[in-house]
Amino acid sequence: MSQNHLTERAWKTLALTHQIKDLGLGKALAVYGQLDAAKDPADAASALQQVASLALKVKKANAGNRDVVTHLEELAKEVKKTLPAIEARTRTVAGAAQETGRARAAEHDSDDEEDAAALRKDLKGQLTSAMARVRKRAPGDPEQLQSPKPQLQFMACVEGNRQAVIVARRVGSATKKLLLEIAGAGGGSKFFRGECLFENDSHTFVLPQASSGMARRIAAALFAETGHKYRVSVRDDSAAVAFDADAEADVAGDGDGDEVAAATTTDDLAARWQQVKRSLFPRIKEVLAGSSPDRDEVRGLVTNATRQEQSGDYEAAIATFEELRRRLDGSSPTQDVRDDDEATWIARREAIEAPYLAAVRERPGRADKLRAVLAFADGKAEAREFDKALVALDRLEQALAAQPADDGPAAVDLQPWQAACAEIRRQLEAVETEIVSAGVGYSIEAV
Repeated sequence: MSQNHLTERAWKTLALTHQIKDLGLGKALAVYGQLDAAKDPADAASALQQVASLALKVKKANAGNRDVVTHLEELAKEVKKTLPAIEARTRTVAGAAQETGRARAAEHDSDDEEDAAALRKDLKGQLTSAMARVRKRAPGDPEQLQSPKPQLQFMACVEGNRQAVIVARRVGSATKKLLLEIAGAGGGSKFFRGECLFENDSHTFVLPQASSGMARRIAAALFAETGHKYRVSVRDDSAAVAFDADAEADVAGDGDGDEVAAATTTDDLAARWQQVKRSLFPRIKEVLAGSSPDRDEVRGLVTNATRQEQSGDYEAAIATFEELRRRLDGSSPTQDVRDDDEATWIARREAIEAPYLAAVRERPGRADKLRAVLAFADGKAEAREFDKALVALDRLEQALAAQPADDGPAAVDLQPWQAACAEIRRQLEAVETEIVSAGVGYSIEAV
């Protein structure tokens, strides 16, 4: 089919010859000429309709110019012949897009129903595992940067003083039904959905619009559904508006706040677990690569700890690795000799754990500072710079001792910890004296 009149060049030559204003017809023809009707039928049809409309206006404005009128009449005929085929192509493409959309929606619903069924069967285990995956996929985490994985979705249900929340790969209609069951809510419930990210040491729930009170309600729902206390914040898409569950709980001053702001949070335990895991990994790798008689036992403990981590039971994983540490201390030739600083570090680090967690719980305003000091100390210990790690523990001890006497549980826990530290120092001095007296350096056998 000839389209000689549907070209910018043909029209431009005529317009220049007759010195007429084309009212934008040349540009419209140029746009149409750049489009591929087979690939972009909708855009091509729109451009062709624009050409027809402008051609009619130019024809009316130049009704006395026979050459112009004749050219535009031929152009109109070509538009009339070409447009129906392009419009048919547009309908075909649109139909295919709708079919693809329906297929994707069906796939989404299937995934949603799958996740909802798993959650209904084991709500605590599935939700705890999902929260652990959110933490592992923190934006900026080296593993996430190297092999990006999609962030998990969440949906929350709120009605009166009832709330429920689900975090999963997909959320949809099946999730809504499950949320209503969990919350014991009815038809007046409001639903909120978005992404769940791990940002700024907090599980962050991203909504189109963030509202006050939502962070506290989500934290309370997570605690009710999992038994774990997560640090939770809510923000909008732009991060311009954000709310923190701990801060909201302090303002509210109610029972929910006590639960949400409790110090022995899953996030604290998760951070401690990562530190313990990193500190032991080189020694584990060495044993598994060698022919140690304890290799199978070590592999079994590592497997158990991995399962506990995946289920979100970080406390059990830490205990398993502490048992593994004791086994390695007894079996690895490289650990037969341990200097006083390392022994002092291990004893003091274990002793400070309980008062540290109590202080974080009772003084959330100072929690970030305490966490930073302990993280610095753990980092130095992992680098085997025990002298610097012990100095950091001294700073942490001073910070804990600075708590007012009426700090409640934190003050109660602080007293036995201080007594324990004094006892540990006394015992280490006695051990050092025995080692020196034995005259064989720092050999364990001498003691």
